[in-house]
Parts: sequence; structure tokens; C-alpha cells
Amino acid sequence: MPQLDGFPGVSGATDFAELRKLLGGLIVRNASGAPRAGILRDSTTPLITGRPDLKVDVARFPFLTVRNGGIVLGMNEGTTQVDLPALPTSNKRIDVLWTRQNISELGDPTDLPQFGWLSGDAAAIPLPPTAPLPAGALEVGRLQVSVGTTATNDASKVTISQPKQFTGLAGTSIPFVALTDLKDWTSASRDQLARVEGVPGDWRWDGAAWVPVTERTLDAVPPRVLFGDVPPAGTRLIRYAGQGGINTNANGFGGWTYPARFPNGVISASVVRRESANFGPTLVQLNTVQSLDTLNLRLYSTAGAPVANASGVPFSFDVTGW
Repeated sequence: MPQLDGFPGVSGATDFAELRKLLGGLIVRNASGAPRAGILRDSTTPLITGRPDLKVDVARFPFLTVRNGGIVLGMNEGTTQVDLPALPTSNKRIDVLWTRQNISELGDPTDLPQFGWLSGDAAAIPLPPTAPLPAGALEVGRLQVSVGTTATNDASKVTISQPKQFTGLAGTSIPFVALTDLKDWTSASRDQLARVEGVPGDWRWDGAAWVPVTERTLDAVPPRVLFGDVPPAGTRLIRYAGQGGINTNANGFGGWTYPARFPNGVISASVVRRESANFGPTLVQLNTVQSLDTLNLRLYSTAGAPVANASGVPFSFDVTGW
């Protein structure tokens, strides 16, 4: 392929298609070499919120879309009200809200930015639409809407799902809301970095799976492990550390769900109660029954009685497994 005209360069030399490709060189790319479309996440505020009518409010957000090998930078500069499509006449339906910049020279009807909807089929248990989005469109979020809906802020009739696809500059770590969303990105370039809200540290795509960036190996075989198999020397260790709230049951038992399941075993765990005005001094005991998914514990008062039916007791965790 010939070299593109540079920008800035000779006045008028760079055309619209070339400029979009040049700008695409600044953006993180998938393994195919194509820029990754997505929202440029600069806020954790919900993007889509319901209203007391058949519209949704879409908050400010910057984004970029990809079309014909080049990118288009877009911005929803302030809250926009978007009308829902016609409601389902029975059951429920999943509607996908999308946005794009129309480009008339590529066959679009206008040159204006646009929000639109792609609707699935109504069913008792609806599925997302299978038809592709329009060329150059980016999914902004989803709504599950029930027959008879009169307001999008009615949680009994409408379920709003926030956007999941984000992007960023080349060489940066791409944000994700949930680890499951990250694991769905299997087209990433090798050694691409990503981060997940609420999960400390970065993740790296090794060409087959997402792995924690901080990698340690086991120098010696431990005599015992907290749960699972005893690892051999040289095993690559996985560490999850963070903070969270524990809810206890009537007997004082609670647990912290790991950001991702340990494949083989849990070697050790450290748990520390954090300061809280809602709770006095407490003691914590790790249960003898553990799992690869959850750190199980029991909370006691200093008098020795279980702390029953507590909500959101703040803890810090540091767990190593393999």
C-alpha cells in the first residue's frame, strides 16, 4: 500500500479518507490491525438513564467509530433525549441503542450525527437482536422493554444495560466494567493491556487468554494450601487484592467472591477489617470450607458472639492462588 499524505502537510493534500486513517494510528488496535471502536471513558456516571416518559436520557460522552479502515471521533456534548422505538405488542424485547456519524459520500442519507435503535424479537425470554448494526455504528447501551411500558424509569417494565465497549490511545490500558466483558475481547493484539473496575492491577492478553500483569512464580512447595491442590515449584501465581463489603447471615458467615475463579487452588489469604463507624471491634476467622470462587469467613464480636445479619462490613483482602 502506498504511503498516505501526511497531516499537517502540504495544504489540501490529505483527503478525508486519508485523515481518518492517519488518526486511526493513534488508537489501540485489534490483532487484525483495525482500530478498536468504543467509548472514550472519562466518567463512571451511568450513560443511559430512564425518564417518566418513553424516552431515555443519554449523558455526555466522547467516542470513536471505525469505518472503511479509518476512525471518526464523535461527542455527545450534553444530555440528549432519545425516543424509544415502537413498543412490543406482547412479552418483552431487547433494543440496542447505537450512534454514528453519517457520511453521505459513503452512501448515508445525511452528514449528521445520529442515534438509532436496533430491535430484537419480542418473547417471554427475549434475546438481543442478531442483525448487525449499521455501518460505522457503535453500541451505546441496551434496554429490555415490556409490553405496556409507559415510562423508562419504571424498573418493573424496563431494564437498562450500560455500554460495555471502551477504547483509548495506542499503548494504554483499556477500561472494562466487568471481568466477563474483558474476557469477551478475544480479538485484542498480543500484550494489549486492560483494567477492570474494582479489580486492582492490569490484565494482559497473551494471545489466548487474559492474565494478571503482576506475575510471580512459586520458589518452594508449600506444606499446605488453603484450598485445592498443592502447586509444584515454579508455578505461576495469581494474586487478587482489593477492598469490599461483606454481608453475614444469621450465623455470622459471609464471603468475598474472587474477581475470577482460581484455576487450581488457593494458597493463602490475608483479611483485615477496615475502620467503620457502623461496627465495633470484631474478629474474623477463615472457614475450613473454602472454594476456588469465594473466600469464606466468619465474623465475631470481641465478646465471642457471631456478628449476625451484618451488611457491608468493610474488609481488605489479599489472596494468592494458582
